[in-house]
Amino acid sequence: MFAIVIIFVAYFWERKYKYEFLQIKYNRKLKNEFKHILEVVPEAIMIYDSSNEKVVMTNTEFQKLLSKYGHQ
Repeated sequence: MFAIVIIFVAYFWERKYKYEFLQIKYNRKLKNEFKHILEVVPEAIMIYDSSNEKVVMTNTEFQKLLSKYGHQ
């Protein structure tokens, strides 16, 4: 009986962590695709996180715009 419980727990533990691993992998893929799209857009874009008041990401066009007006 103890072995059945151990097998049951191990199965669900592995299943849970496998799902979390796949989610992390999928999120990384989406993040990379998002970064690529952000870079190829010809407009200046800045992504700002208002909860911690920090710039999360900018694209090359935005950086060019800042450098053009003397900001870094």
